[in-house]
Amino acid sequence: MFSFRKKGKQFKIKVNHHSVKILEYKKEIYCDDFRGEEVKTIELVTKRPIDVLDQKEVVIQINHEPAISADWLMHITQPDLHSYLYRVR
Repeated sequence: MFSFRKKGKQFKIKVNHHSVKILEYKKEIYCDDFRGEEVKTIELVTKRPIDVLDQKEVVIQINHEPAISADWLMHITQPDLHSYLYRVR
């Protein structure tokens, strides 16, 4: 399962019941060869840092899809872009 949303207009999602504007999101599934298990991740990209996205555990609601429970992995900062990566439970 792979989803990608193009950069452009911001759109709103809900994270821990807070409305958040993001530029794009990406869902990926890969196999961790070291542990021998399938790992699901989701990445959210924003224009500015958002405190609610730096929480250790989050519940992400995108449009009318089922809510996603995830654990924070990393926050990558680039000029005018902030990327938040989570491991989906």
